[in-house]
Amino acid sequence: MPRVKRRPIAEVLGERIKALRSRAGMDRKALADKAKVALTSIYFMEEQPGRTTPHLRTLERVATALGCRVRDLLDDEAPPVSVAESSKAYYRLAGRLREKPIEYVRAVERLVDALDKGLDAQRGAGPGR
Repeated sequence: MPRVKRRPIAEVLGERIKALRSRAGMDRKALADKAKVALTSIYFMEEQPGRTTPHLRTLERVATALGCRVRDLLDDEAPPVSVAESSKAYYRLAGRLREKPIEYVRAVERLVDALDKGLDAQRGAGPGR
């Protein structure tokens, strides 16, 4: 199987922070204040990836301020989605399924399983990854 060329993680990090920050309607200063980190830290992560290496605690604070997990900031595979957005989608789907017969719910479960298998295959992941 051919190797997938990965982008530098610092580049991914900067893009993800910028995307989630923009989606949340925050400028850099607002994110820095909410995360309790230096404004220059946000700037360097977004605009000059790789120039400095952020501390894990900085990444944790930024992720919390953006409503996501650190791994979401580093994952180049998935679109940037905050935990809040994911929760909203879950509750919308749960509300729609609540009124459906059990056969319908089971069909949706099979569809989700098939989607998961397809995504795992695309990413080159085996079962239990």
